[in-house]
Amino acid sequence: MKYLLRCLELIFFFLSFCIFDSCKKDNPNPPILITTAVSNITEISAQSGGNVTDDGKAEVTTRGLVWGENQNPTIETNNGLSNNGVGLGLFQADLTGLDGNTLYYVRAFASNKAGTAYGNEQIFKTMLVEKPTVLTVSATDLTTTSAIIGGNITSDGGNPVTDRGIFWSLSQSPETTGTKVPVGDGSGAFSYQLTNLSVNTTYYLKAYAKNLKGEALGDQVSFTTLPLFPSVTTNSPIIIASFFSIVEGEATSD
Repeated sequence: MKYLLRCLELIFFFLSFCIFDSCKKDNPNPPILITTAVSNITEISAQSGGNVTDDGKAEVTTRGLVWGENQNPTIETNNGLSNNGVGLGLFQADLTGLDGNTLYYVRAFASNKAGTAYGNEQIFKTMLVEKPTVLTVSATDLTTTSAIIGGNITSDGGNPVTDRGIFWSLSQSPETTGTKVPVGDGSGAFSYQLTNLSVNTTYYLKAYAKNLKGEALGDQVSFTTLPLFPSVTTNSPIIIASFFSIVEGEATSD
């Protein structure tokens, strides 16, 4: 009888161990993932992502990125968060609402019923963007009714110039009183020919350039169209006698 009871105890112990071990093996773990490198960094945005390589034997129900100005951002403490679906594999997200010239930390995350896991931390710094630097170029090829005007963008300020051109007017401060003439985009020199101008008239110019940060203006310059008739001056007599004089004139413009 004692032998039978002992056998039953051993069988019960063995079955209990098997059930416990089986349950232990079925318990899920948090997912395993990495954070991919940060790219396409601007003053206000960047891109990163993650790769969930192991679901921990439970469905990944949410995944994404968390980022912030402090190290080790989490779902609970961050400056920004993205939601990028479910499951294993690669994903990518935009990091938006960033401040310029600022250091940020970003981590990928993935959650299953066992909990939330985070990937390695990536560190990046947003760009410092300023307004472009633009010069107003003096007018050339003047005629009675036309002139070539332009500017030169010597720096894009760290962000592509999306609009550039010239303000021109009969009055000073042409950016508020005159006409805006767009002349493409990008850095470097540009020009534009004004026509149908008035004869012997003064005009005022300012070049402009615009990027993500805003619009910049060059210094104001002016030019005067040519007169319709030649310009001539009469000089003082160089010889005066009792019955004659010698005088000179000079044509100053044709």
